[in-house]
Amino acid sequence: MTILHQIQHSPFENQALKCCLRYATKDDTILLVGNAVNTLMHKPSKTLLEGFQVLVLEEDVKARGLTQQANGFELIDYQAFVTLTFQHNKVISW
Repeated sequence: MTILHQIQHSPFENQALKCCLRYATKDDTILLVGNAVNTLMHKPSKTLLEGFQVLVLEEDVKARGLTQQANGFELIDYQAFVTLTFQHNKVISW
């Protein structure tokens, strides 16, 4: 069973990312949306994501001026986001 973990909060706001990573497996997908794209500026959190499939919502990256920090991450649009929800067995929002 694969899970899409949608992270909505910045690592500067709460511990959502760390909680998610306790339960995520390497077969799951982690999607950073909203303020969670600020993870791209937080080196310790970026390091925690190594080894996971991590996607980032492009619109939120652009809105926060973090395009350069997103190098090395796959950016997706809203249409791809919706597609992901159907490709995974479960979606968990953190």
